[in-house]
Parts: sequence; structure tokens; C-alpha cells
Amino acid sequence: MADTTTKNGMSEFLSAYTALCVDLPFAGLRMGLGMGDEKEMTEAAWKGYDATVKLTSTAIDDLYRNPLVGELAASALDGALRLQKAGDALSGAFFTGMWRAVGLPTAAEVQALREEVRALAEKNQPVELQVKPKIKQVKPATTASDVVQLHSKVA
Repeated sequence: MADTTTKNGMSEFLSAYTALCVDLPFAGLRMGLGMGDEKEMTEAAWKGYDATVKLTSTAIDDLYRNPLVGELAASALDGALRLQKAGDALSGAFFTGMWRAVGLPTAAEVQALREEVRALAEKNQPVELQVKPKIKQVKPATTASDVVQLHSKVA
């Protein structure tokens, strides 16, 4: 399997080298001298691009298959997690002492204060009063003399 992988990697390398270092410069030279056209140059550029992508993919695949890379990645992650835990512990110890020295409230104290303020706000909600004005019911005037009597009462 390793022999096939090595052969595949070498063939991809030779293909990329040929496309980038031989085909592409000659296509550019031919275009510069007027013997080639833009289509030939574009095809050579794309051939070089494709060969480079295949070479890169093969190299990355080979890298992932290597058990040493897996072990290195695992140990690096383990070390990073240990450093993170140590940093968390040190910052917690440092800021706890500093918090007390400065006299700032803790998160629990701030939360308790918020709950007290919320309870007071709920307790002191304005109460809507429903006031019904007392309006004296006056029967409608039916005759002209009733209208004159109402007018004299008002005036």
C-alpha cells in the first residue's frame, strides 16, 4: 500500500512540475511570439492548476494516513486542554482575591439584588382605578315648554 501511495504521489508531483515548469512557460512563450493563441495559454494554466490541486490533495491524504500525525495532533490537543485548565484555575484564584480586595460585589450578590428590585417593582405596580362618573339622567324634552324649563334651570 505504501509503495502504491508513493508512486501515486510521485506521479502527481511530476505531472504538476511538468505542467507548471514546462507546459505553461512554453505556452506563454508561443503566445508572446505570436505563434500561439490565448486558448492554448488558458488550457496550459488550467492544466497546471488541476495538477497542483491533485498534488495537494494527495499530500494531504498521505498526511492524514500517517499515524505519527494523529499522535502529534492528539498530544497537542491534550497539552492545550491542560494549559486551558491551568489558566482557568490561576485566573479564578487571582480574580477571587482581587475581587475581595477591591470590594466589588460577586455575581451571586448582583443576582440577589436584581431579584429584590424585581420583587419591589412588581409590588409597586400602579393600580388602575375604574371611576364611573355619576351623570344625572335627564329625560328628553318632549315639548317646547319642557325645553324652556330646562334652559331656565341651567341658566
